[in-house]
Amino acid sequence: MFLFALIARLTLTMVFIVAGVAKLADLKGSRSAMIGFGVPDAIAGVAGLLLPVVEIITALLLVPAATVWIGAWMALGLLTAFAAAIGINLAQGRKPDCHCFGQLHSAPAGVSTLARNIALASAAALLVFQATHVAQPSLFGWFAILDASARALILVSALGLILFAAQFALLWQMLLQQGRMLLRLEAIEQHWASGLRPSPVAIPNRSGPPAPVFELEDLNGEFVSLTRLLGSGRALFLFFANPNCGPCKALFPEVLAWAAANEGRLALAIISEGSRAENRAKFADLEPRSVLLQRKREVAELYKAWGTPAATLISANGLMVGQTVQGAEAIKGLMAQSADNLRSDMGQGGSAANARAIGQRLPEFELQSLVGKRVASSAFRGQETLFVFWNPACGFCKQMLNDLRHWDNSPPAGAAKLVVISSGSADEARVMGLRSEILLDPDNRVAPLCGAHGTPMGLLVDGEGKIASHVAAGAAAVFDLAKGKEGVFAA
Repeated sequence: MFLFALIARLTLTMVFIVAGVAKLADLKGSRSAMIGFGVPDAIAGVAGLLLPVVEIITALLLVPAATVWIGAWMALGLLTAFAAAIGINLAQGRKPDCHCFGQLHSAPAGVSTLARNIALASAAALLVFQATHVAQPSLFGWFAILDASARALILVSALGLILFAAQFALLWQMLLQQGRMLLRLEAIEQHWASGLRPSPVAIPNRSGPPAPVFELEDLNGEFVSLTRLLGSGRALFLFFANPNCGPCKALFPEVLAWAAANEGRLALAIISEGSRAENRAKFADLEPRSVLLQRKREVAELYKAWGTPAATLISANGLMVGQTVQGAEAIKGLMAQSADNLRSDMGQGGSAANARAIGQRLPEFELQSLVGKRVASSAFRGQETLFVFWNPACGFCKQMLNDLRHWDNSPPAGAAKLVVISSGSADEARVMGLRSEILLDPDNRVAPLCGAHGTPMGLLVDGEGKIASHVAAGAAAVFDLAKGKEGVFAA
């Protein structure tokens, strides 16, 4: 029993000291891991710092004889909490990045991660029992009572283990580096073979070093490179996600709506993990070519995206625009900061012809209503009107439908008149159950004329028929517009 307790003590000391130091060396990754496990953004940074500090303290308390029982109890508490957090996330179908040993080893939490924590918790429980009933020497004291041959055997074994670990780590890094070099070479070869030349930068005066090149398979199994993504001459927004990441799922509708609002100037690509079937289910509303699958995290490491969600912006000539940001709030900040630059650069590869400035007159159009009547845009002059651009097949439209019905049934005093322009059929529009006017635009001709390149989107028009807002993208921004204020994701 003493021997097993000693082995448990040595193992736990090494695990906690390595884990704590590795996390301190990568606090950004530690914070992202906290967010992935459901810790609120506001306290994720503090929690990401406190955890490695507590782990190191636990390791240090396991060394002296006088404090081993305290360290054993702390180890048992930490490991039990880890196992519970992993188990809860797995039960909810989520596999957040554990970031267990910082950049030394970081992978999505799974059954093996749970089993490892349960095994270590069992070792801690054994040590708690032993330390409670039998006085324990210090980790250095027990070594002194061994004979010379035992000491020599332990030292030789420890040295061999250290050398093996060092060789394994070196080999692993060499393999990773070789993989990165092959990806870069393949992408460069494809770039020169295709003859593609990116058009001028879409976001001026904010570009940095060249973006790391890569080539990944999309959901159809076709290889897509960075060069191909930039071939349209638009800026590229890379969104690093995981199909089992809760914060990714919560943020994705806003990212998609923001990208749709800037479609003429911006391309969106999702860098994900997991199986093709799993990602098809999670990203059903996207084109298969927009979702690229990593084998592990090779591209995420190139872009220093240590957790999910993370995002970065690349200019049309392949230069980084700032750094990769981690977490929902930082990504929202990146989108908000980039919106003005994208708008101001519409003439360089953008869709300036389709954009409408505040104060311009709404383009003239005529559409059919649900009762078969032709309705012209001029019919809504004399009152402020909120045009909502809709697609019955859009998952994000479906998510906001109940709130839209509530608004339609009980609009606030002085609210703008609601008019929905739907790209679906009359039957699909009737199912919405709205009292407000619904106009049918099956060919989706009117929305682009008004600067709306996705759904759901909204545009406010004053009583004189002049545009009174930017295009609002996403449910939150549309409802903000309905309340009389610009949404943060206005195009």
